[in-house]
Amino acid sequence: KLIKYQNEKLTCALSAKDFSRVKEASYKKIQNDKKSGQDNLFSGLPLDEPVFSLKLEEFPNISRSQRLSWEKSLLGLYLSDHPFKEKIKLMTNSVTTLDKLKNKEGETVQIAGIVTNIEKINTSNGKAMLFVTLEDSTDIIELLIFPKVLQKTIGIWEDEVMLLARGKVSNKDGQVKLLTETVKELEESYFENLEIKKKEKNKLWLNIPDDFDKDKMIELKEILKNHKGLTPVYLILNNGKVRKVKTELKIMPNDILKEEIVSFLGKNSWQLENN
Repeated sequence: KLIKYQNEKLTCALSAKDFSRVKEASYKKIQNDKKSGQDNLFSGLPLDEPVFSLKLEEFPNISRSQRLSWEKSLLGLYLSDHPFKEKIKLMTNSVTTLDKLKNKEGETVQIAGIVTNIEKINTSNGKAMLFVTLEDSTDIIELLIFPKVLQKTIGIWEDEVMLLARGKVSNKDGQVKLLTETVKELEESYFENLEIKKKEKNKLWLNIPDDFDKDKMIELKEILKNHKGLTPVYLILNNGKVRKVKTELKIMPNDILKEEIVSFLGKNSWQLENN
């Protein structure tokens, strides 16, 4: 029943084009687990070639996050995408990405990522501590959560929780670890706020043709008002002298709006400035 249940989850989680990668990743996992003496869902299969007989069906209503969670649950890894890939892009000004830690031995850094494994041990004096695997889509490291830090954060330690952590980098024997000093959970609302701030920093510049009259300006305003958002709109006017004017309008940039603007103003009228 366990195998049947897990296979159904995989059927839901993956499309046919991902299936060959599932087989390859699973085969490697079987070999690694067998070498380390561990067992897994596919350990009974012959090792010369991974064997699968699953019926792949389409589940168009499955969310990206649910699909990735299923992949992680079954295979122990994210296969088709990474749940933190877009989130880490929003944090580049506030954290160090994990792929940059190898050259920061002894430095105190702030990092973020998603938990993919937790191991609990007891120290020599009987106090609990954790070894936590953290990923941010650029790399994977291990967090050392010592007893004092664990006592303050005992309620947050779950698989696939998102974290912001601060501590000192240790790179002994070429294995990067973070000697964690502080850590907190990151909710989805945190990233939603970062996305809002990012959009507010962006700018949409519109090049206005020389023969643009008042009626066309009113029509342009109506087009923009139909796509309300957070990105401010600026006009570049050229009627003998170039002027740049900030409007009171804020829009949501998208392909539909861009197509409308280019059709209305001309080919080189749209300039989206990403900050």
